[in-house]
Amino acid sequence: MKKIASIVLLFLSFITQAQNLLSTTDLSNGLYRYRYMTASKRCPSCPAVKVGFDLTIDTLESYMNKRIKIPVNSVLNLSTFFSNTDNKIQRIDKELSPLLISNAVDISNCTNYWAFGDSFTAYGTNPYSFILANKYGLSLTNKSYPGKGIFKVSSSINSDFVIGTKKTLISTLIGFNDLRRGGNNVKTFNKIKYGLQTVFANQFLASAIPANSSLITKSGTWSENSFSGIGGKASFIGGNGIFTSTVNDFITYSFTGDNVVVGTIVTDGVTQASGNFDILIDNVLYQNFNCNGLTDGISDGDYDNTRNPTTIFITGLTSGSHTLKIVQKSSSNIYIDYIGQLKAPQLCSPVIVGLVPRMNPTGYATSPSASNDAVVDIANQYILESIGNLSGYPISFANVDRFYDISKDVDTDNIHPNSRGQIDIANAFAKNINCTKPDKFFSTGELTGTIANSSSSILTLVPKVTQGSGTLSSTVFTSTKNSKYRISFGVSLSGTTTSSGRIILQISGTNGNFLTNPKNLLVQNVPNNSEQFQGGTVSCDVILNVGETISLSIYQTYATSSVSVSQANSFYTISEL
Repeated sequence: MKKIASIVLLFLSFITQAQNLLSTTDLSNGLYRYRYMTASKRCPSCPAVKVGFDLTIDTLESYMNKRIKIPVNSVLNLSTFFSNTDNKIQRIDKELSPLLISNAVDISNCTNYWAFGDSFTAYGTNPYSFILANKYGLSLTNKSYPGKGIFKVSSSINSDFVIGTKKTLISTLIGFNDLRRGGNNVKTFNKIKYGLQTVFANQFLASAIPANSSLITKSGTWSENSFSGIGGKASFIGGNGIFTSTVNDFITYSFTGDNVVVGTIVTDGVTQASGNFDILIDNVLYQNFNCNGLTDGISDGDYDNTRNPTTIFITGLTSGSHTLKIVQKSSSNIYIDYIGQLKAPQLCSPVIVGLVPRMNPTGYATSPSASNDAVVDIANQYILESIGNLSGYPISFANVDRFYDISKDVDTDNIHPNSRGQIDIANAFAKNINCTKPDKFFSTGELTGTIANSSSSILTLVPKVTQGSGTLSSTVFTSTKNSKYRISFGVSLSGTTTSSGRIILQISGTNGNFLTNPKNLLVQNVPNNSEQFQGGTVSCDVILNVGETISLSIYQTYATSSVSVSQANSFYTISEL
């Protein structure tokens, strides 16, 4: 008890300091001492543990949140930079990154879920977005763009997400491909940071008008453009954006409230160069915004990333009537897409931003190969800074690497997550979710074992399938109450066959009271030599009474010595409806 008390006193000492002026030394010492003395969660470089406490990382985080009450911006700054007591900017050692904590967001009122990302968000037959949607009973809109980056996400949400949408959780897991192409490039980091501003704006906007609206007064030689080809929003809210290259051209907009938002277009400063403009509130300079260098001009294969959308947030104004003025201060084009206002934070649905996960050495070496651990760490600092720009709004971050184990969670391509990896990514997001909906059963797992009538294995991962016909079957669930469930069962296979055969998935129950079909699925029927096969998913709804069970089966009928498979994963989810 004395040892535990000493830890408590250590962290209570933080309370005596100003909330946003935490001492670097005290913070580092406290967290490092905790990690040295905790066997289950010590950093890789820590010496052998000599003392063990029953405290867990979660207990520590909970205690810090409740007793220290570090403001959101200070929590974010634990991963990036903060001002300590001598007002010097210092970086927290990356060994502390697994302890990064984020305020959880409440999704109790959410019924819908929009998941934005790259191929991670849809890879395999049970990606993390599906797992989260099933776990929390949300209707999923999966906005995944394989091989793409932040531009595709920001332009997509500008075009597809309707302002004022309610009861919708938004998540992002993006930047992975941007870093693989851009590497250690401040413009690439800025592209991700400022692209995320567009995501936040669309979730939190109460209203917006296109920049060519008659409600906005224009002085000078402004021209119009939809900006739809460069990710803008104006054309999707009934108008056009505007632009000018004439110094001292300006626009004014009168509004009532404590905030205003400006949608604009930023450039790489090389292929596309833009200018800068002053933002004034009630004729007082609020900010000069330079649009150059906030994207990198590196193509994602479809788009050149020379002009990208972003959003400027002006918050914390006194409630009442105000006038926004934007003044062109350069001879290069500036672009104004729209002007809007945010809802009050308590009226907003949440956003969870996934930090970019690291890769293994083989993955980093796979083209495009500009990324590495240091690049990922810097990019995540920029992401956290983006979140910090909207203090008080329901934004959380998922520290994916705290759960994602690159030694076990990466598929055989050394890039994408395998089924276990998708579960761990889902757990990283779930860590930052509060939900007071009635508890409903949810489970996920893998079907393991061997389909055998031959000693020569053709699949080396889960499930293990051997050559020749056979069956792998397992009872995975027994109901403890009378209820309705949704079962999803999938297998991911990659390989070739030189003879005809097929793989079938089947879901069966003790009472057979299935509400939806199919109960089984022909995953592959391959009649041609050397044809590639990849797998599939089957799902259905079923009513089970107490004690009734669900069984899952895989059948395969390939001929002996006919199949070459490089990967095989099986997984299932069971969620109570």
